[in-house]
Amino acid sequence: MAVEPEELDTMLRVLDKGHRELRDLGGDQPGVSFGKRSMRDLGLLDEDGAATDHEVLVTMYRNGRTVLDFQLDA
Repeated sequence: MAVEPEELDTMLRVLDKGHRELRDLGGDQPGVSFGKRSMRDLGLLDEDGAATDHEVLVTMYRNGRTVLDFQLDA
């Protein structure tokens, strides 16, 4: 069985990368949703819902992996 070597440049493996609004992530492509408790623990959800100005950096790779970077203030 032959195994192809890992590509050195990760940008060749990126299908899509961009910022999306957190509150619209569930209805976007890819559609992603998170549990309310986790969102509250991260400070991203309160009684009024998710903040409208909070964005997430979404990176989709050719191998199907999707990375969400919430870029939270420490």
